[in-house]
Amino acid sequence: MLKKLQILELQNTKLGGTLPIELYDGITDLFTFFLQDSNFSGTISSQIRNWAMMEYFSIANNNFHGELPDIPIWSNLVVFQVNGNPNLTGSLPASLCHGYQSFFYSEICIVADCPVSTNSSNRLVCEDDCCTECCDSASCGCIPFEKI
Repeated sequence: MLKKLQILELQNTKLGGTLPIELYDGITDLFTFFLQDSNFSGTISSQIRNWAMMEYFSIANNNFHGELPDIPIWSNLVVFQVNGNPNLTGSLPASLCHGYQSFFYSEICIVADCPVSTNSSNRLVCEDDCCTECCDSASCGCIPFEKI
C-alpha cells in the first residue's frame, strides 16, 4: 500500500523504534524522507538505493546504528543529513563525496558529525571535505527547504 508514497515527514516527534521493512519494499517515488529529531533506531536498509527520486533525506538526531549503506547518485538530492546518530558507522556514500552537484541547486547540503576523538573512525563522520557542514551539536544543519 505504500508503493506510491512520495513524502514521509515524521520529524520532531516522540515516535521511535525501528522502521518496518515494508517502508523500504517497492517504494521508488519517495523524494522527501524527514525523520530528524525523533527517537527512531535500528539500521537503514540498503533498499534506500531504490529511492531514485530522493531530494531531502534527513535522519539527524535519532538513534540509528550500523553501517550507512552505499547509495547510487540521487540526481535530485538537495539535503542529506545524518548527524546526531552516534552509533551510525561506515562512510558517507561515495556518490555524495565526489563532485556531486544537485540538478536544482549548485551544491547539495551534506551534514554528518565532526570527528571528535581517536574513536571517530568507528562513527560516521565528515572527513575529506565531503560535507558542507560537520556538527558537534543537535542545533546544526542546513535548511535549504524552499522547494518543499
